[in-house]
Amino acid sequence: MEDKLKSEGECLYCGHTFSQKEMTKHLASHLKALEKENKGGSAWHLKIEADEFFLHLLVSGNATF
Repeated sequence: MEDKLKSEGECLYCGHTFSQKEMTKHLASHLKALEKENKGGSAWHLKIEADEFFLHLLVSGNATF
């Protein structure tokens, strides 16, 4: 029997592990905190997916690429 790949990631802010779907919901709280740190400025949650792989980025609205 083949093991099914389980897509999980660790939150770098708090260290907890979440599934892909849970991570999206979890990062909403960190996004609010980031916006407060920016004194009402904007912040962005960028979500990048490729099949079972994913990457979430929380970016200050003042950041440049």
